[in-house]
Amino acid sequence: MVGKRIVCSNRYGKQGCGHTRQLYLADVIPKRQYPLSVVIAFIKALLTGRLVEQAYLKAINASAKEARHAWRWIKDFFKQLSVWRTRLTKPAETFVPLERSSEALKHLLPTLERLLSLNDIATYQTDYQRAFF
Repeated sequence: MVGKRIVCSNRYGKQGCGHTRQLYLADVIPKRQYPLSVVIAFIKALLTGRLVEQAYLKAINASAKEARHAWRWIKDFFKQLSVWRTRLTKPAETFVPLERSSEALKHLLPTLERLLSLNDIATYQTDYQRAFF
């Protein structure tokens, strides 16, 4: 799903490059099966203390699907973690993960909570025209 396509025209004496660029809609994550609203539901479920597999199944509204894809999402979140942290302007982390959370989630969840509290996830995609993860 593409919101709009822009042409950098090099015709009629203009100095454009001739390439086109797609502008994506806020809820679409390129090359992902689920929209951003499902990913946000997954993050919210994680923040309420659910296990990773439970949060994934709740977000996609399925009971029989394999939850191993949830760990792929977590791994992909970690790839974007430094980018998200540089874009956040709020200096202090207020979220405290549960004691039973893994070390990986203890680093990831405060940043995700800050992104959600700023309502920055959908605007991140539209402003930077870059996939959330």
